[in-house]
Amino acid sequence: MKHAMALTLVLAVVTAGAVWAQDNVLTEEEQAQGWQLLFNGVDYEGWTNVNEHWVIEDGCMATVAGGGGDVITEARYGDFILSADFMVTEGANSGIFFRIDDPGNVVYTGIEVQVLDSAGVESPGVHHCGAVYEIQAPSVNMARPVGEWQNMTILAQDDLLTVTHNGVPVVVLDLDEWTEAHQNPDGTANKFPIAYAEMAREGHIALQHHGQRVLYKNVKILPLD
Repeated sequence: MKHAMALTLVLAVVTAGAVWAQDNVLTEEEQAQGWQLLFNGVDYEGWTNVNEHWVIEDGCMATVAGGGGDVITEARYGDFILSADFMVTEGANSGIFFRIDDPGNVVYTGIEVQVLDSAGVESPGVHHCGAVYEIQAPSVNMARPVGEWQNMTILAQDDLLTVTHNGVPVVVLDLDEWTEAHQNPDGTANKFPIAYAEMAREGHIALQHHGQRVLYKNVKILPLD
C-alpha cells in the first residue's frame, strides 16, 4: 500500500512536470511538499568530482563529448523520488546512479538506471534506456528520438524500486529478490559482485559521463524518509 501511494505521487509529479514552464526552479507546491533542487541551473553547487568535461550550457548540466567522469552529490539519500529531465545525442550513453555507498566505486556500489539513445528499439533489454542496468529491462521502450527532452523519475523505497520513463512506469522491482551475486532471479547473469538484496539502502546520486554528449536539467528530489 505504501509503495502504491508513492507511485501515485510519482505519476502526479510527472504529470505536473509536463506543464511546468520554468526550468530548475521549484514551485511553491513542491517546496511545501519538501522537494529539493539538486541542480540550480547556474553551477555545480552540491556536486563533487566535477571536471572540465562537465559544463553549464543554457541552464543544463552538459557533458563534453570525448571526456568522462561522473558527477556525484555531496549528500546521501535513502528513500526518495528523484526526477530528472535529459536529452541524448546520437549514440549517447549515460546513466543515473543512486544509493552509491562508495563514491570511488560508483558502478559497483550504486544502482544505475540507464540513459541511452535507444529510440525505436522494439524489444528493449537490460542495457536500454529506462532499464535498471543489467538487472531488469523496461517493460516498454519509451525512449524519444535524439534532440528531444525526456523525463526519468525514480522511486526508491526500501527494497522497492519503480522507474517511470516519460510518464509510464517501465520497471517495478523488489531488490530483495536479487539474492545472489552475478545472477538475476530469472537465472540470467549480471556483472555485480554484490547481490542487490545486500546493496546499501542509502547513498549518493551520480550522473554518468560515458564519453558522449548528454544534457540534464530539472534534477530534483523528494526525500521520503
